[in-house]
Amino acid sequence: MGRVITSTLWSTICVICEDFLEFVSIYDATGVSLASTILQTLRKNDLDLRYLHGQGYDGAAAMSGEFRGVQAIVREEHPKALYVHCSAYTLNLELCHSCSVQFICNCIGTVSSAVSFSVLLLNDQNV
Repeated sequence: MGRVITSTLWSTICVICEDFLEFVSIYDATGVSLASTILQTLRKNDLDLRYLHGQGYDGAAAMSGEFRGVQAIVREEHPKALYVHCSAYTLNLELCHSCSVQFICNCIGTVSSAVSFSVLLLNDQNV
């Protein structure tokens, strides 16, 4: 199971906490089955789904599909649970793609070498 984000109003500061719930075995990767598994797991962990106001998944059809995807099925039961495409997933795809560009690979290698060298210098000074 992914993560749960809760927020608490403490004075004027909103604190957001993310908690890992559990790993869940998946036997059927259809939107209906995945949505059912997600909702059952949330209930099993005693989460009040009246406060389910958001969902974020990758762009796969089983997750983001407008009619039979997880987000649509969850939203039928919990209309306040708006779907947002997961930006972390998009960032990961972009980073993977950018690593295939030779100029970027060279830049990352140079930065990595500079950091390693700096760490060595700092360690020598602390001896």
